[in-house]
Amino acid sequence: MHYEMQGAGDPIVLVAGYTCDRTFWNAVVPSLAARHTVGTLDNRAVGRSRDEGKAFTIDTMAGDTADLIRHLGLTRPGLVGQSMGGAIVQTMLARFPDVCGPCAIVNSTRSFSRTTLLALRTLLALRQADADLDLQVNTALPWLAGKAWLASAENIAAFKTALLNHPAPQSLADQDRQLHALESFQADKDGTPWTYPSLVVSATEDVITTPAEGKALAAILGAAYTELPGGHQTPIEEPARLADVLGDFFAASPR
Repeated sequence: MHYEMQGAGDPIVLVAGYTCDRTFWNAVVPSLAARHTVGTLDNRAVGRSRDEGKAFTIDTMAGDTADLIRHLGLTRPGLVGQSMGGAIVQTMLARFPDVCGPCAIVNSTRSFSRTTLLALRTLLALRQADADLDLQVNTALPWLAGKAWLASAENIAAFKTALLNHPAPQSLADQDRQLHALESFQADKDGTPWTYPSLVVSATEDVITTPAEGKALAAILGAAYTELPGGHQTPIEEPARLADVLGDFFAASPR
């Protein structure tokens, strides 16, 4: 498992979502690292992490992250999970509560909707069919981004450039394995409020994991709830606002 640590202070571990490696958090980390030790990681089947290539589940990735926390000797670090990363964090709270401290779940849900999973499966099919990159990106972005972000041609160009120049692109087989894991995720029906402070952050225009789903998740966890502008990719669209929300939350959350 590839991971990196930055900053100093009470530790926070950031868990990215489907198809995203640790670089997804690049615009958020500097602000958090001013007050915290921030760990970012490449989940199984993405980035520079390597495994045996077999099928896995969200439970598997929750175990991976829990093992990393133990390996680093961290005591109940703060956790932040975005989208699929939020599913991983929810699973950690249920399966590995001994390694979990305060948690923030961003753009996530208790169970990904059939509409969302069909959209993600269709986007993967475009890649499997070797569709033109512009077609793939132009099909994906209305699902992922908010209107203001989409209105900027510079944002879209930078997004495409980052995909083209990524040093460790995800293989088709690994993307398919991650999607299978996401399709099988279902949070425990008998969820209970988390012992430590918790926060759910939704985005006002998110159609992948809607604000209604975020509010339902917050109610189950007994979490505080807030909304930020934009679409599903909040750490990219609103990194400064998200970093401020997370910084304030962890500053007020005892370990």
